[in-house]
Amino acid sequence: MTDDDIAQQLEEIMQKKKKNEIKEEESRLIAGNIDRYSSNYEIPFSNRKNISTNRRQPEWTAEQLDEEARRRGKTYDWARKVREEKEKNIGKKDLAETIDVHGGLRVYAIIFTLLSSIAYGKATPPAMEWMDASPTFLTLIQGVALILLSASIVSSIYSSVVLAPPKNRNSLIWAIKGFAGGPPAVFQLKELNDLPRNV
Repeated sequence: MTDDDIAQQLEEIMQKKKKNEIKEEESRLIAGNIDRYSSNYEIPFSNRKNISTNRRQPEWTAEQLDEEARRRGKTYDWARKVREEKEKNIGKKDLAETIDVHGGLRVYAIIFTLLSSIAYGKATPPAMEWMDASPTFLTLIQGVALILLSASIVSSIYSSVVLAPPKNRNSLIWAIKGFAGGPPAVFQLKELNDLPRNV
């Protein structure tokens, strides 16, 4: 064996040794990174309450996982129903369920108030004498005001007791609207849809 052969063999040994050292260094670095990242890794469905001392051995059983899935499913179903109700405006407050008197109810309330104040006001008799009006005219106005008062009372009772409860409407609101709006309030309530029971 010549000196060149010996030198070549030594060179190959040195290269193999360097390669082994590089591989060992890479393995050591990779192992260090894995340990560093694995310490921050949290296993799914595990938390500090439900894990043993070994973080890689959670105490969740198959039954607990099924129960958790059922609970999440119920939550998702509830959220979906709320979203669908919002889209359909089912849960929205019905504008008819306020004491706001508008439309025909307001016209009736104005006429009823004016006739009642004219018919039974303290200034009416002197005003009739000053206008030289017939006493039967005052009697006629009082009769009409009395009819409107009776209609308001009947409408209030009928709306709050008979019509509102089956439609799931507020009886107190419709008692007030029935008295203020008279028969137009009854007709309006009859045309309204039933409110859902859960609203």
